[in-house]
Formats: sequence, C-alpha cells, structure tokens
Amino acid sequence: MKYMGSKRAMLKNGLGRALRREMVGVRRFVDPFCGAGSVCEFVSTTTDISVIASDLQMFAVVLTRAVIQRSRALDGVSTWDKWNDRTRTYLSNMSGVRAARDFQLARWETARVASVKFARKMSSSCDDSLVRAYGGYYLSPLQAMYVAALRASAPDTEPERSITIAALVRAVSSCSASPGHTAQPFGPTIRSAPHLFAAWRKDLLATTRNVLLQISPIHARVAGRCEVEDAKESVRHTRSSDLVFLDPPYSDVQYSRFYHVLESVAMGICGEVAGAGRYPPRIERPQSAYSRRSDSERAMLELLDRLSDTGARVMVTFPSVATNGLTASKIRVMAKKGFAVRSHHVAGKFSTLGGNGTHRPARLESDEFVMVLEPRRTRRSIV
Repeated sequence: MKYMGSKRAMLKNGLGRALRREMVGVRRFVDPFCGAGSVCEFVSTTTDISVIASDLQMFAVVLTRAVIQRSRALDGVSTWDKWNDRTRTYLSNMSGVRAARDFQLARWETARVASVKFARKMSSSCDDSLVRAYGGYYLSPLQAMYVAALRASAPDTEPERSITIAALVRAVSSCSASPGHTAQPFGPTIRSAPHLFAAWRKDLLATTRNVLLQISPIHARVAGRCEVEDAKESVRHTRSSDLVFLDPPYSDVQYSRFYHVLESVAMGICGEVAGAGRYPPRIERPQSAYSRRSDSERAMLELLDRLSDTGARVMVTFPSVATNGLTASKIRVMAKKGFAVRSHHVAGKFSTLGGNGTHRPARLESDEFVMVLEPRRTRRSIV
C-alpha cells in the first residue's frame, strides 16, 4: 500500500511498545486521523479494546473499516469467487473491453508516445467515469475497466462490502503508474516510460484477489467502527476512560491531492478531471485545516482544548520536521495548558510528499516525537 504517512514501520520501532504501555485500563481507543489504518489495525488485533476511528477521506475509512469493524475472519475465497463472477458479467456488458484487451497485448515500448495517446483516447470514450479519468494515465485501459467493474460489482452487505472495496483500493495503489502517491502519473518519456508500462502490465484482477485473501483472516478482537468525519467533531463523545491517538497532518500540501485516485475508487465515481495529475474539482477533494499554514495551529489548539475537557489521555505523534506551520514544540506548549506532558523520540523518515515543487527531497531522516498527555485533573504518576 503506497501511503506516505503510514505508521507501520514506527509500530516496530518503539511506537508499538509505547501504545501497549498506555493501553492499561483503557476502555476504547480513539483515532481521529486514521489514515491507512495501521495503528488501528495494531490495536484492534492485539488488544480487547474497541477502536473508534475517523478520517476526512473515504479511502482511509474504507481501509480501516475492513479490519476494525469485523470480529471474525472472512471466507476470502468464497467472497472472491462470487465477486469475480459478478465482475465478469459486468465486464461483458461494457463497451470497449475487447479493444482494451487487444491493447494490453501490444508492444507499447516500440511506440511509447503513440501507445499512450491511443490508450488515453480509448479510455476517454468509455461510459464509466473512473475509466475516463484514469485510463491511459495511472492505469491501462483494461486495468481501469477492471477497476470500474470490480467497484460496481462490490457486495451490498457488510462486512463483505467494506473488505472488497478495501482490497480494490489497495490493489489500485499497488498497480498505479505513479510514485508513492497519485499526485501525477508517469509519462511516456524515455526515463518514465519503463515505469509506466511496467505498472500497466500488472494483473489488477490477481492483485485484488491476493489482497482480499491477505485481509480476510485479519480482524479485530472487539468490533469497532470508523466514519468519515472531521477530527474535532469525531472526538466530541470521547470519555475519560478512552485513549485518544493523534497523528495529524504534517505537510502543507493537502493529502487529498496525493490520494485522489484512491478516493475516487473508494467512492465509485469521479467528477471531471483536469491537470497533469487528473485531479477532480477541488470541491470534491477533502480539505484539512491541519494542512493549511494559516489554520493549523488554531485547529490543533481547538482539538486539544476539546480533549482536555473530556478527561481522556492523549498520545500525539509528530515529526521533528514539518511544513504545515506546526512543530512538536508548538504542540507541546499548546498541550501544557490542559495536560501534563511527557515525550520521547522514535527514529523514522519524514515524507515531504514529493517536495511540493520546492526541490526538497521526497523523504528526510527525522525523529518522531511521541507525546503522552495526561489530563491534569486525573493525572497518573509519571515514571
């Protein structure tokens, strides 16, 4: 899964131990910035604590739901067989599938620019919005048609619906002809074309099946829930017995710009797109106040103020390097108004999300600050 804010590595490098220490006596784990769901999955599969999660982006919610809202394993083989049958029926009624299959067998490298132009023209005439938006760019025409058919054929009932859509989102991320995000696809240049065509050659159906079979046995010990919601609103029902985990944005670039393809797949539809990145209209891309330099400090202060009133304990992770106007030091000062603060560092890498046009490296070495905030009126002894 290409997700540049993932905490999966940190969970093996200190964060997992820190979480286990803080889970003692906790009734619920609340994560209002769940992202790709790594931390929620860790907590829900290793403890008997219910996880309550949220995020502004649907694709993040779909990925997280696939695990934390299930308390039993799913029969992945049976689920895939039924899903695949419906998908193939749907494909048989799509126009242009035969031409897309013929194109998939072509030798694109011998005429790379002409091949890409042809793929884009073919996709632009399709009735499905996902194919028109991303076929010939992030996906080959046939891959894009598979995505459209799989998404349209997803089961209507839970938990099968959430897990199949999550598998498709992960498969698209894996097959996407782009770097560690979907801000812009590879082009047919001499340097980029090999990466573009290698991605287009990937078997999207097989990848989706494999991901589904990987996810199917993973489930929460106690079923939780995950919804699309703003962080400040999502913590309004937080209790003093909860542990709240905050992993807010650290980039001045809206995350929705980098994951719009995954968001469209999760939603099952895409509006008219524009630009080199094939972006849907801005109004269709969630905008986080935590990524705006003018709003990030205010948003964080309001969130911490609301949490201090609940009596809940809070864990905050934040890199030593950030570009959205927030710093770990600023968050610490804000938190001290309502909490006793203790912190330590976890080594990691900081993603600049492609540099945002400033020629900075895509990834930087960075310490990750992990702060534990104890509500003052219920402060425990600090060791």
